[in-house]
Amino acid sequence: ACWLVRQVRGSPVVRVRWLVLAVLLLALLLRGGMQTGTRYVLDNQPPDQVAAVALVNATLAPDERVLTAVPPELPLAKYSAIAHRAVVLSPDTADATLIQDAAQQYNAPYLLWDERSGAMPLADAVAVGQAGRYGLYRVR
Repeated sequence: ACWLVRQVRGSPVVRVRWLVLAVLLLALLLRGGMQTGTRYVLDNQPPDQVAAVALVNATLAPDERVLTAVPPELPLAKYSAIAHRAVVLSPDTADATLIQDAAQQYNAPYLLWDERSGAMPLADAVAVGQAGRYGLYRVR
């Protein structure tokens, strides 16, 4: 667009008109790009992760945080719609004491646990819901 404007000889008014035309043309060409990218990402997410995000969003109050103990290679806790609310714990090192301490420290009354990591270490936690391989628990 800038190259085109420089090529046009004439008054500054003509240059401004060509610049406006170029910007409008560029906007027209790029208008569906964001929606296409968003749709591609959302359509290719595993269904159990989509269900886990929906479960967390439906259960937690707007100002609450959630502890997440999912494998680090999964984007669920770091790059999903709940990432801004997640306190990431490693399921390999998350024991009962660490979970309770983190729940108090971060004011996170819930734990999203990947059931493939083994049994959830808190005996007194209350199961709130299940979404595929993920369980949501209320930490006491």
